[in-house]
Order: sequence, then structure tokens, then C-alpha cells
Amino acid sequence: MRIPGAWALAVAVAAALAAAPVLAQDVGPDPWPEEVAAADFFRLATPATALVVDIRLAGERPALPDLGAVAAEQVPWPTGDSMHEREIARPAFFARLRALAAGNPARRLVLVCGVGARSRAVLDAAAGFGLRGRLSHILGGLEGNRADPGLLAEAAFRVP
Repeated sequence: MRIPGAWALAVAVAAALAAAPVLAQDVGPDPWPEEVAAADFFRLATPATALVVDIRLAGERPALPDLGAVAAEQVPWPTGDSMHEREIARPAFFARLRALAAGNPARRLVLVCGVGARSRAVLDAAAGFGLRGRLSHILGGLEGNRADPGLLAEAAFRVP
């Protein structure tokens, strides 16, 4: 028996959705916006609610500020010499983020980079990799930009 094209597509989509891993849990309202000001990060983040994901390349400076007891992981965003290299590395990058999300179901993954541009790009692409609702990014990154002073400035003036 042959299934008409539209039905075949509907069955394929339903099968893909059923097979996709469920990463988000319905645990009530999520206080984390997608874009987090650095000051709000220090207000919202606890070891139980946040995992900082530094997406800069290994060795990039400056170092992360003291985040208190909040854990941090480094998962570098692919920045190869060519678009081809970046596109090949992209699925592996998102697979690592998905593994972190699956291993930390109660925590929000909070992305940070230098000035917030790379983390915004990751956030924009994340839904296509099954991470909708699991990621936030620091609006000003570490060093700040016109929109936000960044984590370094906020950490320097923070009263614990």
C-alpha cells in the first residue's frame, strides 16, 4: 500500500517528534529570560538553577570572574577558518550542549562569550537542535557592550 505524499510527510514528522529527546521539563514558570543582564545573572544564578557555559575558545582572555558556587563548563563555539569547517563542527557543538542539558535537567544553561555576539548566535540557532527553552545568554558577555556592562564589571562591583 502506498501512502500519499502529504500523509507520508505527516507520519515522518510525527515519528521524528516522538523520537526526539525531551530536554525541558514542566516545572513551573521559568525565571530565566533568553537574554540576561549581567546584574540579573548574579541575582538569579544558584548552583541548583544555573550552569555557565563559556563558549569562547580555550585560552581566550579575560578569564571568567568568580561565579561563587555556580559551576562553569567550556564548550567552544566552532570558529574554523572556513564556513565549511564551522558547519561540520556545528552539530557536534550542539550535541555537547544537549548532553549538558540532559545531565542538568533542573539548571538553565547560561551562555557567555566575549561581548555577547557569539552567545546570541548560538541562542538563535539552538531551537533547530532541540534546545528551545534551555538556554539563556549574558547580554553583554564578559566584557560588556552598549546594552550591558558585562559579567566582569558586575562581578567587580558585586557585594556578596
